[in-house]
Amino acid sequence: MSKETPDTGLAAVLAGLSSMFSKDKSPVAIVLAAGQGKRIKSRRSKMLHTIWGVPTVVRVARAAAEGLQSPDQIIVVGIKAREVAETAGKLPGRKYALQAEQKGTGHAVKIALQSMAKENLDRDFYIIPGDMGLLDTATVRSFREAFQESRAEMMVMVGTYQGDPRDNYYGRILQVPEHDISGNPSGEDRGKIIQILEHRDILAIDPAIPYKTEFHGRTYSFQQQELLDIRFYNSGFYAFSGKHLSEHIDKLGYENVQGEMYLTDLIYLFNKSGLVV
Repeated sequence: MSKETPDTGLAAVLAGLSSMFSKDKSPVAIVLAAGQGKRIKSRRSKMLHTIWGVPTVVRVARAAAEGLQSPDQIIVVGIKAREVAETAGKLPGRKYALQAEQKGTGHAVKIALQSMAKENLDRDFYIIPGDMGLLDTATVRSFREAFQESRAEMMVMVGTYQGDPRDNYYGRILQVPEHDISGNPSGEDRGKIIQILEHRDILAIDPAIPYKTEFHGRTYSFQQQELLDIRFYNSGFYAFSGKHLSEHIDKLGYENVQGEMYLTDLIYLFNKSGLVV
């Protein structure tokens, strides 16, 4: 959880750089650009590091607008907020929302939604990490098409980790296994996403006690090492039905090792509500 010294003129700067959304029901991209980037050990915001001469946050915002064929987007800023916002600049359909204290991805999305008028919430939303600098237009477009064709209420882009699982610090995609805890076949539920477990939360699990979770009324059990060995990881790129996103975002809590509001917990909440992930 990070917090900066208050910038007294920041609210006016963000308001001046923000524009109105389009009047149609175009999809909205929420670009998460509030983080510090501790792992790259730089005083400069990770959003401002350049790839082929273009700041990362600019590359992501551009790929989102072109891939979604929509100018409407909210860039959530926090650490170095003024620098990030001024670098990304003002464009039609672009708004800025301030996450003054970094309390997790779910908290950032909640702040973004609070910045919108209620009549704009009935759209599709695409949540994208602002440091996903190699994301391109074609990938965004393909993801959007897959979401539209799926008729799901939520979709997450998944990657396959190729290296040593001990070096994988990404959240793991927990899927329904072949059998439940009683040995009964999982049937048509097999392979469906139960939830995403963050790496730190897996490490906090007692290796001697199986991790148990429920899906569609059945209980499934996993050993800690099983969870660590999962190859499928969370890319951080999501698609949501706006109606259901806005209905469930307030149900997120802070009950985890990092004491943050995880956006990934929406998978469990959506499943619990009978929605398709």
